[in-house]
Amino acid sequence: MKNWSEIFSLSTNSGVYAISSTLDLPDIEQSAKVCGLALFYIDLSAVLTKDAFLKMVSRVLKFPDYFGMNWDAFEDCLTDLSWFSSGGYILMIDNLQEFAQKVPRELKTAQNIFRSAAEFWREQGTPFFVLLVRENGKPKDNDTENR
Repeated sequence: MKNWSEIFSLSTNSGVYAISSTLDLPDIEQSAKVCGLALFYIDLSAVLTKDAFLKMVSRVLKFPDYFGMNWDAFEDCLTDLSWFSSGGYILMIDNLQEFAQKVPRELKTAQNIFRSAAEFWREQGTPFFVLLVRENGKPKDNDTENR
């Protein structure tokens, strides 16, 4: 088991992490609370298209009405988040297997934006983590820890 409090406490650890299951969720929730980070759980179980992905994430993260439903606007909102009062952010993305199978290029684009946003927040000194829950703990591509 990872020491999530230790990981979340440093903005220099910001990045995209692959985790094997949501079994660590209670520890992640507790660590987020201890570290003063906002935790967002995003369930992609019924998400099979780019538009559905953008709608789901924008709903969970309460993106402003001006969100343009495209990748550039997605990145802009991820690197703003000024509508939340938090010391940092954790996005837990669950059930992404079908999305990954249906539109693998879209998932790759989202992952690149997550990495870029993590780098942005790291430079700002703000913790930002994306936890990708992978079926059976098997990361796809090079999705282990990408910082």
